[in-house]
Amino acid sequence: LHYTWIDIGTPNVSFLVALDVGSDLLWVPCDCVQCAPLSASYYSSLDWEKLELYKGGLPTLELKRRAVYLKSNNILLAFFITFFCLNNKARCSVIYGASIMQDRDLSEYRPSGSSSGRHVPCSHQLCESSLNCKSSTQQCPYTIDYYTENTSSSGLLVEDTLHLASVDDHKLNTSVQASVIIGCGMKQSGGYLDGVAPDGLMGLGPGEISVPSVLAKAGLIRNSFSMCFDDEDSGRIYFGDKGPPTQESTHFLPSDGKYETYIVGVEACCIGNSCLKQMGFSAVVDSGTSFTFLPNEVYERIAKEFDRQINATITSYPGYPWKYCYKSSSEELPKVPHLKLVFPLNNSFVVFNPVFVVYGIQVLTLFTTWEFIAFLLFKFFLV
Repeated sequence: LHYTWIDIGTPNVSFLVALDVGSDLLWVPCDCVQCAPLSASYYSSLDWEKLELYKGGLPTLELKRRAVYLKSNNILLAFFITFFCLNNKARCSVIYGASIMQDRDLSEYRPSGSSSGRHVPCSHQLCESSLNCKSSTQQCPYTIDYYTENTSSSGLLVEDTLHLASVDDHKLNTSVQASVIIGCGMKQSGGYLDGVAPDGLMGLGPGEISVPSVLAKAGLIRNSFSMCFDDEDSGRIYFGDKGPPTQESTHFLPSDGKYETYIVGVEACCIGNSCLKQMGFSAVVDSGTSFTFLPNEVYERIAKEFDRQINATITSYPGYPWKYCYKSSSEELPKVPHLKLVFPLNNSFVVFNPVFVVYGIQVLTLFTTWEFIAFLLFKFFLV
């Protein structure tokens, strides 16, 4: 997961939210009944060795604030984030991604303490749980179940101000206050109690309630955004971005006639100069997924071709679920073929060096799934 700081309410309060294009709602811990701990001392005192999902684990990522700003109209909004790997004494879950490690307490939102906050009634057009309401004036409830088993957030909807800073040509300009729908997250479960998103989550999906959709409908930005990350996982999110003229693109696909998530069609996959045909599939683009998951048949064909080209010795790594791991050293690194996904109209996305290193072993970052819909994690994408 990737995180950024945002400011909500009047007076404004800062929250460190996870960014997720696989869901729509922005929610933060609020009037808590069951929330993750918010004190920095709690996370710094945890015994991370006991929290590992797999023996050996992965390094935890530490996040430090860098900047937060936005562009409006033909302009865009941007958040900058920086991650640093900690030493091997700190671990994080392979499934959940990065746990929060930082030097400041997190916040809890209290609607009664914000002069700009107000309840969202069940009669509101964005209240999806109106059938559970006893009256149209009742405050709208929400419950979201996420892909990870037993992970959810529930509470009540409020409307409040999201504080952003307008920039023009990357220069700080004026402040912008946008009214957005926020989930008052009173009760979290699963991974959200284990440090995955203790201070909330910003859903960036195509639904009407998401921040990009609300900002676009208000005329503040174009109906688009981009997320980009460099090799050190420092990055930015731009709301309203058009992208460069050379930007390749592909159309999203509907699910049951609706555009409820970002689904793309993949027509072929190429490993190095070898393209595997007749292997089309649909895939969900999800920033909250750490690895790329492919249909079983597609995975097997790609992995076998990758293994044929890499010219390196497969090795096992006890405690890890990956099948294609290769021995490597600083003196002799194997030549890793790139992976290219081919979309309709011959547009493509190239993943250079599609491996990660675990203690001197290079691992192919692909998983198999029996689902028809695959999951893709892109390091640079424009929606």
